[in-house]
Amino acid sequence: MTKAGLIVMSELERNVLEVALDHMKEHLEALMDENKLRKQSERKEFHANYIQERLDACNNLQKAIK
Repeated sequence: MTKAGLIVMSELERNVLEVALDHMKEHLEALMDENKLRKQSERKEFHANYIQERLDACNNLQKAIK
């Protein structure tokens, strides 16, 4: 993971980002749950890894702005 520089944002921008990240996280978690419910033969490991990477990035962003 690379570190980004300091970003100055207004309270409104921060709130908008928090809401967007919450919605993204909910969507990604739903996709992960859907993938887990599939039969083993129908699961797509690449798909699960792809979603998990984005979920991790979302979590990292949420931690960074708190």
